[in-house]
Amino acid sequence: MCGRLRSQQELEGVSTRLQQSLDVVSNERQQLEQLRQSLSHQLDELSSENRRLQTANSDLQRQRDHLEDEKDDLFKEQERQNKERERR
Repeated sequence: MCGRLRSQQELEGVSTRLQQSLDVVSNERQQLEQLRQSLSHQLDELSSENRRLQTANSDLQRQRDHLEDEKDDLFKEQERQNKERERR
């Protein structure tokens, strides 16, 4: 009987340790899922911000190109006017 009782106690101990391990793994899984959701939300926000910044950058590049064109036009006009004055 003593051997059987010890085996039963050992099995109960193993069962208890397995249940504790299962609980730990389950808690870790829940924490990882919460972390995954949080990171997914952050990724969505960063992607949105990135799109907004890319749009703003494109707009600024277009404005810069337009201003450079205006500058070139004004420079050409100034040269034309200078040549016109020299002819007189």
